Amino acid sequence: MRRSTWIAAAAAALAGCAALPPKLVILSRSRAFRAQAVAVAALTGDDARDPEVSRALARAAEGAGLRASSLEEADAVLAGAAISLDTVSDPRTLAQIRRSTGADAVVLLSFDPGLASAQLSVLDAQTGDAVLRATIKPRGAALSGYDEAAQAAGSALSALTGRPAAAARLDDIPVP
Repeated sequence: MRRSTWIAAAAAALAGCAALPPKLVILSRSRAFRAQAVAVAALTGDDARDPEVSRALARAAEGAGLRASSLEEADAVLAGAAISLDTVSDPRTLAQIRRSTGADAVVLLSFDPGLASAQLSVLDAQTGDAVLRATIKPRGAALSGYDEAAQAAGSALSALTGRPAAAARLDDIPVP
């Protein structure tokens, strides 16, 4: 009987761990940079899924207090060019992004194969300088989905507004 109680307790503890959000590791950040509007893009490796994940990233940015627009939905911005860090860091492309979206920063969220981790890169839309770089790591073997990484990115993006991140509501805290 004691053994089954111990097994049940261990299973409950593991189930609680699965509900933990991914770990966000800030690699670099410019504390002086502030933004009100961002242009976002997600690079999943699947062109059909990128717009959906970009919309999730835009919602997360809006939750962080930023105005957000998706680069995938602003067709005229890149004129059919593939979205990548190299593409959006070009001065001409940055000028087009600023004109068409009014963005102060460009946010790219890219994923490793198998959702092993995700990388968040934020570029100043004026200069092309990196103002925030972060890695999103799963608590388990892999991220549970693209939306989970987008939500984690939203908490990092709150640093761009200059306002403190909103505290977690009691019902948002995972209970083991």
